[in-house]
Amino acid sequence: MIAIGNGTPRWGKAFVESENVDFDVFADPSRSSYKVFGMKHSMTALLNPKVFKHGARAASKGFKQTATRGNPFQNGGVVVLDAAGEVRFVHVENETGDLANMDEVMAALAEIAAS
Repeated sequence: MIAIGNGTPRWGKAFVESENVDFDVFADPSRSSYKVFGMKHSMTALLNPKVFKHGARAASKGFKQTATRGNPFQNGGVVVLDAAGEVRFVHVENETGDLANMDEVMAALAEIAAS
């Protein structure tokens, strides 16, 4: 598993340290990887009314927004690739906080593991 952020390598390092992640984190300030997978970049996606619902859900689970690093208008998503680089699953956030269905992500990973 890897994560790709659109901030600088310094911010990626700070994320790894603050969140105690045990996977590789890469920086893509040019956002080229986001463009390859069609991730949305717009003010509209950030200001969508659904964002407040997503924020409330996150807050109810103990998560809180900290400083924004990188491009605030860049939405993310989840991409699952197999060892050959074939895309097995893609979720593009429609608005900030539109999370991928983890059952679908896990099914894609299980399919890869079984092959």
